[in-house]
Amino acid sequence: MVKPYFVTIEEKLELQEMIAESQNSLAENRERIKILKNKMQEQAHILLCETGHKQALQQDNESLRRRFDSLQKIKDDLQDEKDTLEQKYQSLLNSSSQKFRYDSESIRSHSSKKRSRRRP
Repeated sequence: MVKPYFVTIEEKLELQEMIAESQNSLAENRERIKILKNKMQEQAHILLCETGHKQALQQDNESLRRRFDSLQKIKDDLQDEKDTLEQKYQSLLNSSSQKFRYDSESIRSHSSKKRSRRRP
């Protein structure tokens, strides 16, 4: 048979004191948990914002890269067209120069013939 255990008033006061300390400690720990939870939520929000901002920057960067590549292709096409037009211009200049020489020679010979006819 188990003997009944009687608590003295001092032990009861000591136990009540321990319970009060445990409840205070529990309340402090709950407050710390709330603070840590809020901090974690803030950090999660900041991380989410930074991640979203980083993704937006990456998308902007990709968009700018595609635009740059497109402009580079346009620049290359314009350079090719410029080169082609310069070649055509040079070709026309050369042919015009040759034609001018031919025309000026025929004009000289024709005027010479006229002069020779006038001088009897």
